[in-house]
Amino acid sequence: MLSTASFDGPSYVGSATHLFGDAELASLLDSLTIQQKTPTRESAQSGSVHVSDVAMSDEEHYLSDASVSSTSSAGKPSSTPVPPEPCALLQSIIGLYDPAEELEDFPTTCGEYLELLFTHRELFSACPHAHTGCPAGLAQLARALELRAWRADRECDAEAVAAFRHESWQVAAWLQTGGMWWAKPAEA
Repeated sequence: MLSTASFDGPSYVGSATHLFGDAELASLLDSLTIQQKTPTRESAQSGSVHVSDVAMSDEEHYLSDASVSSTSSAGKPSSTPVPPEPCALLQSIIGLYDPAEELEDFPTTCGEYLELLFTHRELFSACPHAHTGCPAGLAQLARALELRAWRADRECDAEAVAAFRHESWQVAAWLQTGGMWWAKPAEA
């Protein structure tokens, strides 16, 4: 069974001294709902691959460009898979900022960004499969911090970038292996 998280409350950042106030964090967590999805018949059928489909996809690599373009326009329209969305917590942070603009109000001095990372870890440990898009979301936050202009009050941006990238790698590793890779029991 797959789990998804949805966020129905307002998305905002707390005061400049803390990323979230206690009341704001409580209301954010109260509005977070976890829903169980049961696999449908269509999703179960879409997971199976026919042998003829595999053979056709292998043969297309050997065709010329002219025949590939003519067959792809005449055949079914190809759909690109949509990457999963980050969790509601990261969406509320990422959604506040225009990707074309830099993260002006995101605090990084004195380790204030760590509150977001630790809160995300708690939510991730509660329901890991609701966070399949979080590695990309954390990397997006790291990139936005990396690109913003340096100021004296942003002296810890490099540390925040490293922390967000590291967290992105950890979440991705956990999702790929199915468990915390550093906590696996030693084999006897």
